[in-house]
Amino acid sequence: LNAANYERYRHTDSLADRCAMLERILTANILSMAKGIGLQFSSQVVCRISHLSEPYMKTAKGVRMQCFDVLFSSNVSLPSGIGLGKHASINFGVLSRQRNTQND
Repeated sequence: LNAANYERYRHTDSLADRCAMLERILTANILSMAKGIGLQFSSQVVCRISHLSEPYMKTAKGVRMQCFDVLFSSNVSLPSGIGLGKHASINFGVLSRQRNTQND
């Protein structure tokens, strides 16, 4: 989360509202990544969060940051190892693909 989004997240009391905010941010990050590589989607990108971990602290480049892990699904196929959002270049926002048990 950038500084403005972190402040909004921090001041949002409802877990449902926090998840809705994160879903919008995830969707925007996917669209931004796609634009950067010249990819366009034929339908609206949708993200749904199914799990949000408890926050924990992590240090990167000497700065302590609050982090959490998010399990989400999307109607867009994303490869493992790509980074989305702020600080992706220093291993924040890196995706680990989960096996889709619904279609197996």
